[in-house]
Amino acid sequence: MNLLSAIKTLLPSQKPLYGLDHAILNIPLPPQSMWMNMGYWEQETNLPEASRALLDQLLLSAGLFLDTDTDTDTDTDPSGDGNGKHSTTTINLIDLGFGCGDQTLYLARRFPRRLGRYVGITMLASQTELAAQRLAVDPEIAPAVKNRVDLFTADAADPSSWSPELQDAIASIPPSSTNSGHAGDDAGSGSCENWLLALDTLYHFLPSRVPIFSHARSLDASLMAFDLLLADSVPLWTRLLLWAVCWVAGIPIGNLVTRDEYVAMLVRAGYRIEGIEVRDVSA
Repeated sequence: MNLLSAIKTLLPSQKPLYGLDHAILNIPLPPQSMWMNMGYWEQETNLPEASRALLDQLLLSAGLFLDTDTDTDTDTDPSGDGNGKHSTTTINLIDLGFGCGDQTLYLARRFPRRLGRYVGITMLASQTELAAQRLAVDPEIAPAVKNRVDLFTADAADPSSWSPELQDAIASIPPSSTNSGHAGDDAGSGSCENWLLALDTLYHFLPSRVPIFSHARSLDASLMAFDLLLADSVPLWTRLLLWAVCWVAGIPIGNLVTRDEYVAMLVRAGYRIEGIEVRDVSA
């Protein structure tokens, strides 16, 4: 083998000049969708649709879909059973972890008439800035609805650390005026329901979920959340694996609790056990 052959052997093989690498140059910035949660994959085939479907499952369980939620007065209940409530109930939301604003935009579009106040909290200033920019330029959301949305950078897990501006925004939300504050109660005309929304975020909360549960109850707010729970019986080796996953993902190990332990936590925070519903959406 001569010297030239040896050099050719060491050089990487040449790639075609035109392949698929340029696809990244065709992606709009920022992307039209930046959803990020585990998703509800019963029928969906991509992350944005599955992420939106997971939020729909929360809204459905909370009984918040109405026939009058859209400008066209069409039935927006994704169950298709026609059992959405008919009322003028105002929805006030405190969103614990709104990401880059996809769920903020979705909720503002879906509930243009009934969304009273929306207070969103995320830990990253970059997400707050991007979400605010997306909201400001969204042509599908009326200015009056945009004015009812406030976005803040804060630690949602620690209400004691919230800024005066964030506390004032939450304090401006009127008290819940439903019969008992339970999602299943049929609120009267002109009433309002106050909700804490936690879409795939609570299991990250440090040191635990307890402070936010207690704060939510002090606000007389109902809670709708997608969260992770342990099965009632988990083998030791599975627990060890889960602990390793928690360590890598930055999830407090103490947040891995069973359904009964989770319900007991809510009861200790002041919620009535008969008003607590837990659905398994993993099947």
